[in-house]
Amino acid sequence: MNKNDLLLLSDYSRWATDKLLDAAARLPPEKFAASHRTTYGSLRGILVHILVSYQVWLFRCRDGNMPFTF
Repeated sequence: MNKNDLLLLSDYSRWATDKLLDAAARLPPEKFAASHRTTYGSLRGILVHILVSYQVWLFRCRDGNMPFTF
C-alpha cells in the first residue's frame, strides 16, 4: 500500500461515514437507538464503533500506539 492508496481509502471512508451520518440524522430518536440484531446492538452502537475505530487509527498513525488497552 502506498500513500495514494491510503488517501483514497481515507476519502472513501469519509464519504461513506458522511452518508451514514446524514441518514442517521433524519431518523427519529426511537429508531436511532432501537435495538437490532447486529454486532453493536443498534445504529447508535454502530456509530460509536466507527468513532472509536477512527480514534484508534488516529493514535496508531500519530503516536504509534493504542490510546487504551482492552
